Amino acid sequence: MKGAKAGESHPDAVHSPILGLKLAEKLKATGVEVVFRSSSENDVKPASTGTYLIEKLKK
Repeated sequence: MKGAKAGESHPDAVHSPILGLKLAEKLKATGVEVVFRSSSENDVKPASTGTYLIEKLKK
């Protein structure tokens, strides 16, 4: 996918996966748990935001 690597231009930079990847890196560095999903990854767990929240609340 064009724009999926840092330094490449993307036609819609705000919705580029790079913005999410960079945000995830910064959050992980501060100890925040991150689940990154993009449209190119169809097989990522959890299946939905609701499923993730329910799994976390059960712990």
